[in-house]
Amino acid sequence: MVGLVADIGSTNARFALVEKADPATAPVLAHTASFICAEYASLADVMAAYLKDRPPHQKPDRATLAVAGPISGDRVRLTNHNWAFSVTETRTQFELTHLHVINDFTAISLSLPHLPAAALAVIGPAMMTADPRCVGVLGPGSGLGVGGLLRLDGRYVPLSSEGGHMSFAPTTEMEINLARILFRRFGHVSNERLLSGPGLIHIYEALNGLSNRTGRALDAKQIVDDALRQNDTACVETLDHFCAILGGVAGDLAMMLNAEAIYVAGGIVPRFIDFLRASRFRAQFENKGRFAARLAQVATPVIVEPNPGLLGAAVDLSQME
Repeated sequence: MVGLVADIGSTNARFALVEKADPATAPVLAHTASFICAEYASLADVMAAYLKDRPPHQKPDRATLAVAGPISGDRVRLTNHNWAFSVTETRTQFELTHLHVINDFTAISLSLPHLPAAALAVIGPAMMTADPRCVGVLGPGSGLGVGGLLRLDGRYVPLSSEGGHMSFAPTTEMEINLARILFRRFGHVSNERLLSGPGLIHIYEALNGLSNRTGRALDAKQIVDDALRQNDTACVETLDHFCAILGGVAGDLAMMLNAEAIYVAGGIVPRFIDFLRASRFRAQFENKGRFAARLAQVATPVIVEPNPGLLGAAVDLSQME
C-alpha cells in the first residue's frame, strides 16, 4: 500500500509518498516535491499536480495532510492563505480509503524522535536525556507554529497548539515600544505579529519609525540577507530583536510545558544559525527570574532538516495501519 503525505503551508505545499508505513521504524519518504501555493487555486489543484506524474502502482490509497491552520470538523481553512477544503470531499475526490488532516506543527512534533543528530544545530546545552518526557517546538515562517510532544506509557502524544496567536509579552523598553506600535496597527499583538516573515518587516518598520529613519521597502529575505552582510544597521537591529523575542517566547513555552527541550523549526531561523548563537536568544530564553537556573539546562536545538513536517505526517500515517 502507498501512502501520500503533505505539508501544506501558506507559501509552499510539499508532498511525498510513503511506500511502507511501519510505526516501529522511521518512515522513508520517496518522490518528494514542493510547489508554490500562490500558483494554484486550491489544495485539490496542487494535489492533482503532484499525483499526475505518479504511475498507477504509486497511486496512494491513504493520506495524512499536515496543514498550517486549526483542525476542527470537516471544513479546514489555512490561517495565512486563502485555501479551504472539505476533508470528506478531498478523500472522495482522490479515492482515498483514509484521509487524516492534522496541524502542521502536530506533524513536526511527531517527527522529533526520528530526527538524527545531523538534522539539528545545537544552540545552548545538549539534551538532558536521549528520550525526554516532554518537549516543545516553535517555528517562525509565514506564521508562527507551536506544538509539543509528550512521552506517555511508551508512546508519543502530540500536543496540538495555536500558541503562535498568544499575546506578545514584552520584556524590555524597546519591546514595549514595538508592542505599542503594533497595538495601534492591529489591536491584538500576538507573538506571530513579530515572529514570522511578516513579523520581521513589522519590527524593521517600527524600528525605523522609532529612530526617525526613512528606511527602504524590504521583504523578510532582504532584511535577513542585509543583516547577515552587516551592511544595514536597521536590518542588524531587526534581526537581533527578532532573535531576542524568539528566545523569550521559547522560554515561555518551556515554562508552560515544563519541557526538557524546545526545538526551533520553520523556514527562517536555519538561515542564520551563527547569528542566532551570537544573539540574545539564549539570554532571553533563560530570563525567567527565579527559574533562570532551570531554563539554563533546557536544550534549544534548531531543526535544519528541510522536511520535518513530511516526516511527521508519515509517522501519523503509520499509525493508521
